[in-house]
Amino acid sequence: MDENIFYSPEDVDYCVRVWKAGFQITYVPMQEMVHDAQELSRGFKLTKFHFSHLKGLFYLFNKHKYFWSLRSLYKTMPRHK
Repeated sequence: MDENIFYSPEDVDYCVRVWKAGFQITYVPMQEMVHDAQELSRGFKLTKFHFSHLKGLFYLFNKHKYFWSLRSLYKTMPRHK
């Protein structure tokens, strides 16, 4: 995982890197997962965690060049049939 991404978008970064490497992500509908808590969004207090999360999002968008549009991101990924 990329150490520059904090809290939640690291899974998106992982998937984008998998796609760029030519692999596919597979959805398994029978699999379940429970997310126990979402502390960052509880209440509306701006904390250092909120800013770290936003910083990670901007880093992610810049890293994969898809801040305003997914078109440039899609161009970097191999096509699967």
